[in-house]
Amino acid sequence: MKNSEVMKNLKKGLLLAAMVIVAGMATAGQKYNIYLGTTHSHCNFSGDVVAGAQKAGRELDPKNDVDQCIIAARDNGFQFYAVTDHSQYDCYTPAAWASVGEWANKLTEDGKFVALRGFEFSRNDNTDGKGHMNVYNTPNFVSAALDAYDLHKFQDWLTLPENRDAIVCFNHPEKGAYNNFAIYNPAAKSHFALQELINSDNPKDYYQRWLESLALGFKVSPVAGLDNHNYQKIPKAISRTGVAATELTQKGILDAFAARRTYATMDKELKAFYTVDGQPMGSTLTKPKGDLKFAIEMSTPNKAISRVEIVTEGGKVVSSKDFASGEVKWDTSVPQGNKYYFLIVYNSDGPVAWIAPVWIE
Repeated sequence: MKNSEVMKNLKKGLLLAAMVIVAGMATAGQKYNIYLGTTHSHCNFSGDVVAGAQKAGRELDPKNDVDQCIIAARDNGFQFYAVTDHSQYDCYTPAAWASVGEWANKLTEDGKFVALRGFEFSRNDNTDGKGHMNVYNTPNFVSAALDAYDLHKFQDWLTLPENRDAIVCFNHPEKGAYNNFAIYNPAAKSHFALQELINSDNPKDYYQRWLESLALGFKVSPVAGLDNHNYQKIPKAISRTGVAATELTQKGILDAFAARRTYATMDKELKAFYTVDGQPMGSTLTKPKGDLKFAIEMSTPNKAISRVEIVTEGGKVVSSKDFASGEVKWDTSVPQGNKYYFLIVYNSDGPVAWIAPVWIE
């Protein structure tokens, strides 16, 4: 083959490779796409919704039924939507659990929209630490009240063989919640993969709580939970959880949750992804050599990205760069020496996204 033909084929190959990276997010032979949705929502199966209707002397609004909420999310631009009703009330029965699963399966359209079933394990007394947690990817649910599950029993339940694929998210973690992230069964710790940094479109003071859980060794990635108890909030929602997934299917989204490839953002159209030493966000790097090489990409049609920070233990910024663009590509290196690193993204309003850590072992 002539040299000119070799160069022509080489250039063609490089162009195709570049197109793959732009179309998705390619890393180590694996392509990821960014999908935006929510990890946390409620419908008429939540007892607080039922109690509110009873107190007001009205019937439950059929527009707040599980199927109608999922349809509203789909029709308002959510690419995935998790229904996670409170499990501790009498109205959350096995029939309710089954109904959510049936509608999630029926209304999922692979490649276009995904509905998921989970439940919110809600412990409201403080005998061993109160707090709410979403649970995904289990065959059944448990109730803090009806089954008398405390945090000890809940963590033991997570270690049962049938729950080997369970994924847990710390929801709106208030000060002192979960008995300050106590672990009663070390075998359960790996199931905790997500933590809300945004709840109900409000980035409250959950950032410090996230730093606390990370300092305790939890590998939890940030998410945004809509936590709506009525369908009216769905079209108004501005926050999203972003995930880097191989496909828009139930399995693809759940795999992204489990792999901690997530971020929480107040920009519902922000697409963000990064790698460290070629490994995707959410990864654990074992004995990397030399400086850590970050490759960062993000884009938004909304307010321009003004700053990106690489942050480590205790919220310390180890590197940052200013921008004034809706599209950002930043390749940089930082020295090793910390247990984890994550990104914070800013626009003119301030912090707008918190992006999955990578952990160093």
